[in-house]
Amino acid sequence: MINIDLRTIVFSYLLTSIVSFVVMILLWYQSRKRFKGTHYLVLGFGAQVSGLFLIFLRNHINDFVSIDVSNTLIFAGSIFHLIGLEQFVGKKRRSRFFYFAFIVIFFLIHTYFTFISPSIIARHYNSSIAYAFISSMIAWLLIFEAPASFRRSTVHLGIVYVLLIVFNLVRIVFYLISNTRDTEYFSSGIFETFVIISYQVLYMYLTYALILMVNKQLMEIIKLEEEKFSKAFYLAPYAVLLTRISDGNIFEVNKSFCDMAGYSKDEIAGQTTLKLKIWANESDREAFVELLTQKKEVKNMEFTFRKKNGDLLTGLISSIIISIHNETIILSTIIDITDRKNMELKLTEMNATKDKFFSIIAHDLKSPFNSLLGLSEILEERIAEKEYEDSGKVSKLIHQSAQKAMDLVVNLLEWSRTQTGKIEFNPEYLQVNDLIHECYQLFDELFKKKSIQSELQVPRNSIIFADKAMISSVIRNLISNALKFTPKGGKITMESILNDGEWVFQITDSGIGISPENQKKLFRTDESYSTKGTENESGTGLGLILSKEFIEKHGGTIMVESKVGKGTTIRFSIPLR
Repeated sequence: MINIDLRTIVFSYLLTSIVSFVVMILLWYQSRKRFKGTHYLVLGFGAQVSGLFLIFLRNHINDFVSIDVSNTLIFAGSIFHLIGLEQFVGKKRRSRFFYFAFIVIFFLIHTYFTFISPSIIARHYNSSIAYAFISSMIAWLLIFEAPASFRRSTVHLGIVYVLLIVFNLVRIVFYLISNTRDTEYFSSGIFETFVIISYQVLYMYLTYALILMVNKQLMEIIKLEEEKFSKAFYLAPYAVLLTRISDGNIFEVNKSFCDMAGYSKDEIAGQTTLKLKIWANESDREAFVELLTQKKEVKNMEFTFRKKNGDLLTGLISSIIISIHNETIILSTIIDITDRKNMELKLTEMNATKDKFFSIIAHDLKSPFNSLLGLSEILEERIAEKEYEDSGKVSKLIHQSAQKAMDLVVNLLEWSRTQTGKIEFNPEYLQVNDLIHECYQLFDELFKKKSIQSELQVPRNSIIFADKAMISSVIRNLISNALKFTPKGGKITMESILNDGEWVFQITDSGIGISPENQKKLFRTDESYSTKGTENESGTGLGLILSKEFIEKHGGTIMVESKVGKGTTIRFSIPLR
C-alpha cells in the first residue's frame, strides 16, 4: 500500500494557496476602485497562507503556534471572506464585536483541546463546525441576500460554499461514527489526507469562482455605465460633442448642442468645428487644441463661440481625450454662460455703486473723529494747566462724538457682513417689553436733553421669535432717528400689536418729517440721502438700510409714512414662528 506523506500534501496545499493569494492581490488591484470589500478577500487568503505555513512547520515550532494560532488564522481568513463579501454586495455590516468574539471563542476552544484536555478529534470537530457555520452564512448571503443586480454574479460562488458546508458536515459525521484516535496530526489516517486534498481542490475552485464573480459584476457595471453614458450624453442639459482626433470630424452631438449652436444633426454630421465656424476666434481654437494635446484634459476654459445665425455666446468648454472602440476621441462639453456673464456685469455695476456709497460713509466718519481730536486736545491742555472747571463738559462732548463714530462704524460693519453673508442669524424667543426697554435706556440722556416725551404701548408678556442682536439694532436705529429729527418738547411713541400672524412694531415721532421725494431714497445704497437733525446731528442713512436688511432676514417688511412738518411713522413686521 502506498504511504502518502500528509506533510507533503499540506505543502502542496500551501503552494496552491500562495498562488490563489497572488491572484487575489492582482484581482484586488484591478477592481479596488470599483468594488468594496475585495481587500478583505486578500486578507482572507493571506491569513490562510500564514496558517498553512505554521501547520507545515508543526513539530519544528511550539504547539501553541503550530496548532492554535495556525488554525485560528485559517478560521479568521473565512471571517475576512464573509466581511469582504458583505461589503461587495452592499449588505449592512454586522458589529465588529460579533466577528471578534467568534474568532476568540474558536481560539479558546482549540487551545483547551490542545493543552488542558488534548484531543485532535475535538479540534477537528471545532474546525469543521466553525467552517460549516461561516460557510452557511456566506452561502446564504450570496444566494439569497445579495441584491438582484449581484445575484447572477454571486450564485456560482455561493454553490462553492454549499459544497464546503457539505464537506465539513461529512467530516463531522465520519469522526462521530469512526473509532479514530489519532494523537499526532501528520500521522493521521487516509481520511485526513483526503480532507486536505479536498480542501485544496475546493479552495482552487473558490478562487476561480471569486474571479468569475468579480468579472461578471464588472461586465454588468460596464454595461450599466454604457447605458448611463448614453443617457447622460443625449439628455445632458449642456452641449456635448464627440470629435475624432484623426480627421477632426464631429461624429456625434446631443440635442443641447444643436439647440445652443442652432444647427440640425444633419448639418453637423461629418463637419468640423472649423468648417462650421463655431469658434469666434480661430486663435482661441488653436490655443485650446494645443493645450488639450499636451495635458489630455482641459476643464472650464472660457471662450466666445458663434451660432449658426452669427450671434455670439460665452461658453465654458471642458474636453478630455478618450478611447472608444480603439479610436482616439475628444469628448467636449460646452456650458452657455452668456446670461451669467451679463449678470456679472450687472454685479460689477452694483459693486461700483456700493464703492461710491462707502466713500460717502468714509467722508462722514471724519466729522466725529475730527471732533474727538479737537476736544481731546482741549482737554489735554486744560489738564496740563490744571483748569478743571469745564473738563466734565468737554469729556461729555468727547463721549458723544465717540458714540456717534462708534454707532456709525458698528452699523457699517454689520451692514457689510449682511452683504457678504457672514453675519449669523440666531433667532430665539424674546420678551418684547424687556427688549424695547433695554434699547430705550440707552437714550435716556437724549430724551432728557431734548425734553422729548416717550410713550410705550407694548402688551405685557409679548413674545417674539427673533435674533436679539438684529432686532435690537433695528429698534436702536429707529429710536435714534426719531430723536434726531424730533425738536425739543416733542413726542415719540412706540407700539407693538399682534396682527394676522405677525408682530407689527411702529415708532412715531412729531418731528420735521420727510418729503415724498426723499422717502423714495430711503433704504437705498445707490442714492445718498441724509439730513441734519434738529440740533445739527449728522447721519448717513445707513441705519435704515441696515434695519431693512435685518427685518427681511426675519421674513418681515418695513415701511415709512411721513408728512413734512408733522412727523414720521416707521412700521416693521416680524412673522410668528
